[in-house]
Amino acid sequence: MPLTARVIDGPNGMIAVADVSPEQVADQNAARRLLRRLSMALGGAQAVLRCKRGNAFVLEGEGHLYRYAVDPMLDVLPTVTVNL
Repeated sequence: MPLTARVIDGPNGMIAVADVSPEQVADQNAARRLLRRLSMALGGAQAVLRCKRGNAFVLEGEGHLYRYAVDPMLDVLPTVTVNL
């Protein structure tokens, strides 16, 4: 399953922010599995899932990483496709 993500270099290493569909974040257990698979595919990087709904985001992952997922500058970074 291909997943589109943006990767940034955070203060404690690489952070991946993946854009997902509402269905992928609706089920918390499935979202956690997806986060784990994304992290493993990127060599253990920290990861956050985000789904844009109107003017807001639905986020899944560690709370201290949410600020990276909602930063407007994130949208200008290039995307990578990760096959999970």
